Amino acid sequence: MWIAEGLIPQHGGKMEDVAEEYLNELIDRNMVQVARWSANERVKHCQLHDLMRDLSISKAKAEEFLYIHGNLDTVAPASYQALSRARHRAIYSNGSLSLKESSPNLRSLLFFKVDQIKCEISSYDICTCFKLLRVLELEELKVSSIPREIGEMIHLRYLGLKHSSIKELPEEIGCLSNLQTLDIAENFSLGKIPDVLWKMKSLRHFYMHARLLAGKLRIDTLQNLQTLSDMHIGSWNETSPANLISLRKLGLKGSFTANRVRIFNSLAKLVSLHSLSLKSVDVVFPSLSQLSSLRYVIKLHLSGGIIKLPEPHEFPPNLNQLTLYHSRLDKNPMEILEKLPYLFVLRLKSSSFLGKKLKFSANGFPQLEFLELEFLEFLEALEGEESAMPKIRSLQIVRCGRLRMLPEEIKYVTTLRELVFKDMPRNFLDRLQGEDSHKVQHVPSIVKL
Repeated sequence: MWIAEGLIPQHGGKMEDVAEEYLNELIDRNMVQVARWSANERVKHCQLHDLMRDLSISKAKAEEFLYIHGNLDTVAPASYQALSRARHRAIYSNGSLSLKESSPNLRSLLFFKVDQIKCEISSYDICTCFKLLRVLELEELKVSSIPREIGEMIHLRYLGLKHSSIKELPEEIGCLSNLQTLDIAENFSLGKIPDVLWKMKSLRHFYMHARLLAGKLRIDTLQNLQTLSDMHIGSWNETSPANLISLRKLGLKGSFTANRVRIFNSLAKLVSLHSLSLKSVDVVFPSLSQLSSLRYVIKLHLSGGIIKLPEPHEFPPNLNQLTLYHSRLDKNPMEILEKLPYLFVLRLKSSSFLGKKLKFSANGFPQLEFLELEFLEFLEALEGEESAMPKIRSLQIVRCGRLRMLPEEIKYVTTLRELVFKDMPRNFLDRLQGEDSHKVQHVPSIVKL
């Protein structure tokens, strides 16, 4: 959104990387607080301190920069003239308004919790009254369609339709030649989108829901595209991705059985691809041995049944983050995964393992720092040797209802800085405060949720 607002210069590398540098600088100066870090120590969620927020709102009011409808901290320009000069408007749930006022200078319009808004609004009003908008966020807005006039909003850089009630998009959306971000994720009312994305040469991030698009969707002209989320495998097979030279993050969903070789051959050509998510609708994935051809991928998410994990040399050679979801493995996966030389983050989630015991061998996981075990419903025991996971920093266990206790060996893991337990059985938590307290007394942070 910073990029869409024109706040990030277009020189000196990728604008997304520059934006992250700006955010880190604000954090270093204590102007922005980190609410949540990612496993690889990047900022995931951030917030403003109350004093900084009040100062920012006060400054916005003085400069007639921002108009906030509703919310407890309403910032209202003193006059109709001041309202017309505001460049940014944010609309909250407990507000009431009409959007038919003249706002020729408006550059961004954002809705928050709009299911409760009492307002006279239509998507037609937005598209005809605010043609100079650069940012339009309609998340959860209860409108069923976008009018053809959307194509006249040629300055639009960011269009957010996530969780909205929109049922169709007009072909005129292809006229948005400056659009950088299009977000239609989790939009279950939308049946399809027209095959016009190829016209949107500035598009950098496209988030969708895979079930929407099983037909042709040409994207091979989008050389600036960096994020393509949840694309249907049928649509992927209908296009030539060789020109997607900037694609960093890709999510594919569908059946991988029929065109497995073709799919992996196309993925191997994506020289900028760092993050890959594959979601299979088949009972099980076909052979995953071709993952080894993805030498640029460092983050991998596999969702779907796996009969047998690939051998260590069959994984992407530089892999450092792995998530397994619904894999339904019956054999201890650690025997293979602990041999991945650069693995930094490992998540086993939602029935990815159906066995009773996970065993960690000596000298296994030489680089692992973050381990998450979530909803492994049959897991009863963890067993590890003293020298396993020599760099582990964070262990998170969520909804493993049959797990009885932590292993004795965990008391020797001096690198462990954080233990997080969420939705765990009472007897497990009671042991941590009683007979198992000696195992975790060296851990600085123990969180029970």
